[in-house]
This record gives sequence, structure tokens and C-alpha cells, in this order.
Amino acid sequence: MVKELSKPCTMRIADAVKEYAKDDISGMAFWEQSEQERTHFRGASVNVDGVSIDPWLLDASQDDYLAFIVEHELAHLRLKHFIRPHKRQTSLEQEVDASAYAMNMLKNSGRLSESAIQELGNRWGKDLLNPNNSPLLLGLKHHVRVVMLRWSEVFRDYHLRKNHIWLNLTQGEYYTANYLASRGDIIAPDLRRLGFEVYLGEHMRVDLVFVSSENDFYLVEAKDAFTQRNVKNGAIQVKRYARALRLRFQREDTRYRKIVPVVAAIHYPNTTGYTIKREFTKKQIQSFLK
Repeated sequence: MVKELSKPCTMRIADAVKEYAKDDISGMAFWEQSEQERTHFRGASVNVDGVSIDPWLLDASQDDYLAFIVEHELAHLRLKHFIRPHKRQTSLEQEVDASAYAMNMLKNSGRLSESAIQELGNRWGKDLLNPNNSPLLLGLKHHVRVVMLRWSEVFRDYHLRKNHIWLNLTQGEYYTANYLASRGDIIAPDLRRLGFEVYLGEHMRVDLVFVSSENDFYLVEAKDAFTQRNVKNGAIQVKRYARALRLRFQREDTRYRKIVPVVAAIHYPNTTGYTIKREFTKKQIQSFLK
């Protein structure tokens, strides 16, 4: 049975697409992905009847990227790729064509700069080619918002010595939480911090809690290194915290709109970069920052 998205969800899709691409999507059906669809087409997919979309995508992506993804799916229809879920996959060439079409739609809107549109296209390409290292796709998989931080932003106190950068990486989780404490905008716009280590019960202390003006609560589990294992373990922890907070709000009759679990971790230049005190050459750093 097809489950249609709620009207607010559909309206957000329409608003995002119209704002950034001025595209008419009236009459286009949007429905919630089934578990089978989510397994094959994580995030969003399309066939001749409309677009299926994971509702978590609405929470996990910003409006400009949401618009890009929806335009990408609609492009498959306009370019007559006519995908039917579980029947056949699109080719890489078709995916690139649909991405280019979406980028042109955003360009025609005049609402985004060329560099911003290119960044959205690059983000889509990285998500497609590196699904195991994509914050969006990992977030959809685990139903948490995944935030990947660049080590060069988090570690402000690195220093140069004999053409090498030296970092003290022994407290990565501490650095992650400290960095995000004043940078809630990385998680979502319009957030204010409620505090560190909010206690929700025995063995349950949330690293950070943010709240938006619309009473959306973001619970953050900070990790040292961005790895699949850390994201998975962090997701298990922070979803447990989210359930506990939801129960507390119900008991105390506290009003809120939604609770969003978040896992944040640092992306290092290589897989061994988060061991004790590591040095990186200038070449490694420049390669990583490209």
C-alpha cells in the first residue's frame, strides 16, 4: 500500500523546489518510501507515477540540497529515463545527465550562485560514488543527522614544525563537542545551545543539546573520528537518548515539535590520523583540503 507524504512534508518539497528552481510540480505525486524502496533507492526514487522519498530526507537535508535532489529525480522523467523501482537501475550516464539537468534548473532560478550550484552538484556526486562516506546517506541509513567535520576546522591549535603539521589528537570527542558548542549552524540554522552533557537517566548523558526557535530539539553525540563504526555506534546511543527525552517531555507535558538525533565526528586525512599524536606533511594536508 502506498503511503502518501503528509501535507506539510509535501508543501516543504514544493516550497523548496519553487524557491530554488521555480519549477511547477503541481500534480506530481510524492509518497513515503516502502522499506524495499529504501533498501534499493535510499533517499529518493522516481517512476512514471511520481516521486517516492524517505521522510527522513526532509529532516536530514537543507532546502537547497532537497530542491536539487527532487529536481534530479524529476529530470529522470523529463529525460524519459522512466525508472520503475526494483526493475532496473539507471546507468551512471543517466545519473550524470539528471544531475546536470538539476543544476541547470537551479541556475535558471537565479537564486543561487554558480559556486553554490557547483557545490551542490559535487555533493551529489560524492554521495553517489561514496555512499559509505556520505553523511546524508549514512544519516538516512541510521535515521540520524550525520555531521562530518573537517579536522582543519576543529583543531585550531595545530602548529608547523620542520614542514610537518603536528596535532594532539588524544581527545577528539572533546574537541568535536567544544567546536560544535559555538557552531550550531553546522547542524541546522537558527539553533541555540542548551548545554553540555544533559542527563537523561542512568548511563545517559547527551554531549550537546540545541533547540530551534520552532522548538525542535537536536541531541548531539560527539565522536572522535568519522568512520562507519563510529556513526553506527553513535546512532544507537543518540537514538536511545532521543527516546528518553521524548518520554520525559511526555511525562512533564513539555511542548516540542520534533527531536532530531545527531552524530558528529571528525574527518581525518587518513584512517590512522586519529591515533595518538600524529604528523602530516604539507602534501597530505593540501591533498585533503582540495
